[in-house]
Amino acid sequence: MTVDSIWYILGKKLAGEASPEELEELEQMLRHHPNLHYPIQNITDLWRLKKPIDRTEALASLQKHLLRLGETEVPIQLVAEDACSGNTESRVIKKRSRYFMQVAAFSTLALLLSYAVYYFSQAGTAGREEMAGQEKHAAEKSEIATRPGAHSKIILPDGSTVLLNAGSKLTYNKHFDAAIREVELTGEAYFDVKKDVQRPFIIHAQEMNIKVLGTAFNVKSYPGDKSSETSLIHGSIEVTMNSRPYEKIILHPSEKLVVMNDAYTGKEAVGKKNRVPSSVVISKINYAPADSAVIETSWIDNRLIFRNKIFTELAAELERKYGMTFRFDDENTKQLMFDVNFKNETIQEVLQALQLANPFNYSIEKETIVITK
Repeated sequence: MTVDSIWYILGKKLAGEASPEELEELEQMLRHHPNLHYPIQNITDLWRLKKPIDRTEALASLQKHLLRLGETEVPIQLVAEDACSGNTESRVIKKRSRYFMQVAAFSTLALLLSYAVYYFSQAGTAGREEMAGQEKHAAEKSEIATRPGAHSKIILPDGSTVLLNAGSKLTYNKHFDAAIREVELTGEAYFDVKKDVQRPFIIHAQEMNIKVLGTAFNVKSYPGDKSSETSLIHGSIEVTMNSRPYEKIILHPSEKLVVMNDAYTGKEAVGKKNRVPSSVVISKINYAPADSAVIETSWIDNRLIFRNKIFTELAAELERKYGMTFRFDDENTKQLMFDVNFKNETIQEVLQALQLANPFNYSIEKETIVITK
């Protein structure tokens, strides 16, 4: 399926003529072209816009146009009179009437197409310019990746700041001069976006597409995690999901949105026709009881704070922070629950503190931590 096919099926969808199979095909293609979500949303918004139309003026213009065509049309002359009535003129009028109806039909279609072109001209021009800019610099991508146990600070060309957590990757256009500022995130990052109302900032992170103008927020979207999340510190953000690209969720300060990833919603195991939308939960961000630190952004200060975290999920966080691999040789220990608040401790100190909360044994084999009962 090509990008042209996306626009074709989108047109059928907006007109209410797309089949369930075509809608499914459109959804699948958008997963491979996340950069099209924003222009498609703009087109959809314009389509649904209730714009007043002067019907009297439009009909008058159409009628005037058709009459002008009728006046300039050359009659079709017959060679002989009608054998029955001898009335040549009536046959000429009949032919002209049929021809006039054809002209009217084509003229009406042309007028409607002209109106559509006029209606979407500004949005269409902006969209073409945007896509041309994207194609121009498609091969000029910058990619910053952090290894486990490391953080990176990135200053984007527009002045926005990104703090990249361990085991994460950020990809963006080197020129960053398109109508839309777009980045792709794998892992976790804290964004402090420079405000620019003319150029929205878009983050693509697995299931989520996050649109901002200028604000500060955290995005966590590691492959293999059961969920992706974004936590808003101040400002506002607009979130759409790949599984529901036409629904917008607006987050306000101190709110958090959690989206279950595909592998945990049965999407990959169930047939396409039976797929279910991603599970989405909006809640408040969490604070540490001891000092009211924001748990979702505690990693920025090299802290590790979690509440009611099962051991397997905590182990994934420790792997990123310390660059070690965990292996569980006992199934029961996987479900142990922990409240964690560490800063700058070694991995041995962390494990010893965890043992005080829940009994388990461990051994370290080179870069692997083996958890036993």
